[in-house]
Amino acid sequence: MTTRITLIRHGQTDWNADGRWQGHAAVPLNDVGRQQAEVVGSYLASVGFTADYIYSSDLARARDTALIIAEFLDMEVFLDARFREMDAGEWQGLTVNEIKAWDGQRFEEMLSDPYTIARPGGECYEDQEGRAFDGVQDLLKKYPGKHIVVVAHEETIASVLRAAVGMEIPLSCLVPGSFIPNTSLTEVRYNEETGKWDDVLVGAVPHLEKAKHNGHR
Repeated sequence: MTTRITLIRHGQTDWNADGRWQGHAAVPLNDVGRQQAEVVGSYLASVGFTADYIYSSDLARARDTALIIAEFLDMEVFLDARFREMDAGEWQGLTVNEIKAWDGQRFEEMLSDPYTIARPGGECYEDQEGRAFDGVQDLLKKYPGKHIVVVAHEETIASVLRAAVGMEIPLSCLVPGSFIPNTSLTEVRYNEETGKWDDVLVGAVPHLEKAKHNGHR
């Protein structure tokens, strides 16, 4: 018996476009982000995508992306704060260049071991991985053999990949959108008999490629 987890990153926000670390800030989708959510929802419906449940981070950008997708799939959305983005602490709202200029020493310290050294007043990857993967494991216990969609954030998805399949998170992930694009699809599957995970998709955007081919932006 296999349990499927499809992870979808939220649509674009103005802070994404500016390269700002959003953390737990209540940053809404912008017009591009809402269109991206509609495109992925329409695409999933058109290819006969089916899932048993949709869960989402409770932050507005993820929640609203999930609600748009759910409209196309005629499903309900359940919120879980464990799937929030990493808490950026004092660096929330800043770009990498702004952080380097204002807090360069602590930024370099964090880069030396981002897995265990937290962002000032925020989290490290281990903190986020612990809560996000705890949420995933609860889904496994609650819905064995089912297919669950989780709408979340780039670093949340990266942390789940690291916990599930041992994928190392590239430091390029510190540049928003460089690893898991907005509304991209990532899928991991858990084999109940072997207790092992497999990654099936990582950061795939067939819907955006199709929309671009058809002349939509």
